[in-house]
Amino acid sequence: IVGMAEKILNMPDRTSEPDVITASHLLMVLLHNLIGRIDAAIPRILELTLARLQVPTSEHVKTGDQLKSALLQVVASAFYYNPALTFQYLESTNPPMTMTLFTGWFAEIDKFESYNSQHITVLGLASIVKMDLNTLPPVVRENMGMIVTKMVGLAKDLKESEDENDDENDPDNNPFGGAGDSDEEDGDEEE
Repeated sequence: IVGMAEKILNMPDRTSEPDVITASHLLMVLLHNLIGRIDAAIPRILELTLARLQVPTSEHVKTGDQLKSALLQVVASAFYYNPALTFQYLESTNPPMTMTLFTGWFAEIDKFESYNSQHITVLGLASIVKMDLNTLPPVVRENMGMIVTKMVGLAKDLKESEDENDDENDPDNNPFGGAGDSDEEDGDEEE
């Protein structure tokens, strides 16, 4: 699956942005479901993802934002998978990419509109926050307050989104009836 995603991510001039988004989703599935079993693939996944983040996106704003979001979700998923291994890769690049990644990631976070993009980001940030501060790169340690603030803000947005969805699905809040209105369904209409 990493090989399939690699073919798509490595050919920006021959693949569509929706294809890249789909490949990103495949990588996220691997990272969330194979924890501890694909350590050797993490550097390649991050290399491909970060390289594709450098490719300019289309002029279609919505698709471009969705593409960036999907790629950054792969990074968040890598942090969820193994934050120490992810930082090890980021710090091993020349120059280290940790600061550049976080600057770009945090510039985009407020554009994440879908529940999944916010949820995956919270999972990735929470994995970072759980780490021993002494094991974090200095740039991350110095900005831990901002990381926690972003994580809490996104978690709050997720909770509000869940509450809104619960309200929309509550039959007492539905002017057209709902699951709780069974008079007509049973044929017991009042005359």
